[in-house]
Amino acid sequence: MINFRATAFLTRSVRQDSRLLSHHGMRAGLALLILFLFYTQMQMTSLRGAVGAGFAQQVVQCCYWFLTILGGIHFSSTIAEEKDEQTLALLKMTGASGFSILAGKSLPRLAVAVLFLFVVAPFFLLSITLGGVLTLGIVTSMLSMMTYAFMLGQLGLFASVLASSTRRAFTLTCILWLVFELPHWWAGLIAASLDYLFGSGFAENFLPWWSTLSSFSLVSNLSSTLLAFQPEEVWQPYMTYEVCVGACFFFISWLVFEPCTSRAVSEGPTAQITRGDAGSVRDNSRPHLDPVAWKTWRFLSGGWPWLIVRAVVAPVVIFAVSYALAQIFGVTFDGWVVVMGALYIGLAFWLITIARMLGRCFSEEIHGETLASLVMLPRRTGYTFWSLVKGVIPAILASSVTFAISMGLLLLWVMVDGELDELLEAMVQPWLWHFLTWVAVTAHLGVLLTTYIRFGGMLLSVAICWFGMPILCGMSIALVLSGGGGGGREFFQYLIPFGLIVFEVFMCAILQRQIHDRLILLAGK
Repeated sequence: MINFRATAFLTRSVRQDSRLLSHHGMRAGLALLILFLFYTQMQMTSLRGAVGAGFAQQVVQCCYWFLTILGGIHFSSTIAEEKDEQTLALLKMTGASGFSILAGKSLPRLAVAVLFLFVVAPFFLLSITLGGVLTLGIVTSMLSMMTYAFMLGQLGLFASVLASSTRRAFTLTCILWLVFELPHWWAGLIAASLDYLFGSGFAENFLPWWSTLSSFSLVSNLSSTLLAFQPEEVWQPYMTYEVCVGACFFFISWLVFEPCTSRAVSEGPTAQITRGDAGSVRDNSRPHLDPVAWKTWRFLSGGWPWLIVRAVVAPVVIFAVSYALAQIFGVTFDGWVVVMGALYIGLAFWLITIARMLGRCFSEEIHGETLASLVMLPRRTGYTFWSLVKGVIPAILASSVTFAISMGLLLLWVMVDGELDELLEAMVQPWLWHFLTWVAVTAHLGVLLTTYIRFGGMLLSVAICWFGMPILCGMSIALVLSGGGGGGREFFQYLIPFGLIVFEVFMCAILQRQIHDRLILLAGK
């Protein structure tokens, strides 16, 4: 009976997957991307040898990050989506055991990941024909992707069982991925920290263990798997590690399933509001003149407490972390190093806040089924949508304080050294302003994607704009250069970035219109 119920879940999920155009679109997108990679390899055949090896390595890298990003989103919603939609109690009412529910919900998602790998299988065979890569290396790469998908799926399953919502489940999945996929990085950081604190040579003694720990990380072995030529080398040590980690987390998920899900089932749909927004519900302060903006300001960005955290506490913590990392890794105290470290960390913090705030701005209204009520307000619909965004702008501005302070210190530093002219010249470069318009395009595309998918729209936008598009543009420029085209210094320094800025501003206008039309359509359903 257990196997029958698990098989029923699997059959139902596979049927649903076959009807989802988004999954077919992602597979087609992956295939088109790899076809473009193949085209660039063939165009640059005369510039390099072993075309098949280079093409196969690009395919492996593409598959790894495609599986990591989309798999993290897909696997982390295994059980959490049932909690979000309050359907977990219905699954339990079928009489299925915890093992059947976990197996029936996780196996279809693993099957979807395997289908993505089957899409690239013909390209692996093509790389053998091109030469420079071994057949057993291709087999090893496919097996490594499958075992990696199994481990990632079980990490997502455990996070999905433990977390109370899909968003928290994805965050926990990312943390678990960092711990179990990059153990050598964390071990090296711990060894360097102990070496700095106690001065006992921890970092030096750790070096022999570095290669051992890195052998358990797939990302450190993506290229070496293609060079396997002995039969006993097809199964790599990290595959055993991934299978064991995945099996352990499935067993742990089975153990904690009942305790972690019984509370979600018993509390009902109002549990999240009562538990997570209790402080906001008890707030009896008078709303702002713009109630819609006040709503997102208070309930989404966190109001004044979180504004103070982002504007005051976060800069102190970031500068302290930058200083600590400089000391741990043996960098002699230098204000320039600390400021530059805080600059990059502050920039990352600002971009993450933009993604989180804008990613939730409309999705909360869509999936909370309150979008139709907002559209019915006696005001222009466009102004209502702008009010939702306006409520999170203070949080976005507050998160940029660290970046602004770092830039101010940097300007002060170069003024003292008499190098202000060089910095000002760098700041007026068109490529720097192109970065800002590219962030705007990413934000607009992410907001649009959040109106189509429940979770992960902003992350997909980042993957498309910051990984996929630069690769395509870079290879296209390389093709132009390899084909005998070219241009002067002014062409690459001024004409290309100015053209991209104009194009990106035009794209933001189009995406903004698409977002408006999409929201109107959803409100009318």
